[in-house]
Amino acid sequence: MRKALLILSIMVVASLFNTTAFAAVANDEVTSIKLKEADGLASQDTNSGSGVKTGHIQNNAVTTGKIADGAVTTIKILDSAVSSSKIANGAVTDAKITGPISASKISSTGLNADTVDGKHAADLAPVVHTHNQSDVNGLTSALAGKANLTHDHDGAYLKKIANIITVAPSGGDFATIQGALDSINPTVDAPYLINVMPGAYNESIAVNNKGNFHIHGAGKGIVKIIGGISITSGANFMISGIGISQGSLTISNADNFTIRDNSLVDGSGSGLGISYSSSGLIEDNAFSSIAFDGISAYRSTLNIRNNTIKGAYEGIVLQIGNFTVSNNTISNVSQSGILNDAAVTVINGNSINNAAYGIQLWGTSNVVRNNIITDNGIGILAGGSGTPVDQISNNTIVGNGTGIWLSGATPIVNFNTIINSWNGTGDIHVDGGLPVIISNTYNTIYTYYEPLTAVGRFNADTNGNVVFP
Repeated sequence: MRKALLILSIMVVASLFNTTAFAAVANDEVTSIKLKEADGLASQDTNSGSGVKTGHIQNNAVTTGKIADGAVTTIKILDSAVSSSKIANGAVTDAKITGPISASKISSTGLNADTVDGKHAADLAPVVHTHNQSDVNGLTSALAGKANLTHDHDGAYLKKIANIITVAPSGGDFATIQGALDSINPTVDAPYLINVMPGAYNESIAVNNKGNFHIHGAGKGIVKIIGGISITSGANFMISGIGISQGSLTISNADNFTIRDNSLVDGSGSGLGISYSSSGLIEDNAFSSIAFDGISAYRSTLNIRNNTIKGAYEGIVLQIGNFTVSNNTISNVSQSGILNDAAVTVINGNSINNAAYGIQLWGTSNVVRNNIITDNGIGILAGGSGTPVDQISNNTIVGNGTGIWLSGATPIVNFNTIINSWNGTGDIHVDGGLPVIISNTYNTIYTYYEPLTAVGRFNADTNGNVVFP
């Protein structure tokens, strides 16, 4: 009986674990509530813990639709994990790019310049092009018989300086400027830039038959040449940012050069002396305590502008040539602020004071206009009878011993203010010649000759009264 019960019990237990009890779970039969939430452990062992593990998810099983917007953060993306093929064309907008894009990341292939400046290639002249004389309006007679001009903007116009030398008291390519100049043979196609670092350079520099260079100092107040510079037979050169003391800068037989933003002090001769040279630009330089002339020019063609000269025997001396002298400030000179002797000159917009003569004119054609001339012995002294006549106009000539002294000259004097002369010889003094004096303001006019050898009209004193002539 006992044995029968045991067998029956075994049969009952076996029935509880029969095939039906362990049958596979049917599709969609496991609901969310039947899944135990993840245990929060780092382990991805599918044989322990709870929740869905990495091993439960097949590759490519998670689709885009299963990922919520903003769910994937930056920290979840490995560096370089997103390849180009994973980014749709046009998907990266301007707002998604921060900071500059390096040049190495930009290809020139397909780059359209039209998107940069709005210009099409057809809007611009080709690199090599011709200017036809027929395209110029208003100069038909002047250009008659002249050839059309063809030039290459990839040639002389766009050259880069590849050759750069540094001069410094220590640590440079050279310790002296002369050493740097002696080491080079510049050409139009291979010019040289010589950078001069701050310091004192005790040397007298000589440059002969050499051009196509630029001596560029770090600043006229911090680069000091104790000596001077002499340039002979050079072309296409520039000197800038240099201070010169106890010496001069002299240039002869040169062409196409610029002297800019230098200082010359304590010179025993002229500060800057130029002879037999052409196409020179002298600008923004400062001259002081010069024993002789601040700037002296002979048989040259120069543009002299925006310079300051304080303390010299003569300010600017011009002899035979063609000069434009504009917007310079000249003071405290023993003789003339500007002396023009037999040169064709335009003297415009200068300020001159505390000289024996503000401006002296002798010889050929001069145009003197828009200058401010004050506190000199004589404001303007014009002598000689050269032709064509001088024109002295629109100047302010105030507080000089004599305003304008005309000695045998025949200029046109018009639209000037000439007042407050103090030595008793008149605001205008006529000493021979036959000047034409029109539409000026002055109070007194004197002459050594009777009757007055001058013609004019529409002149008035400071009270508005008509004065003769």
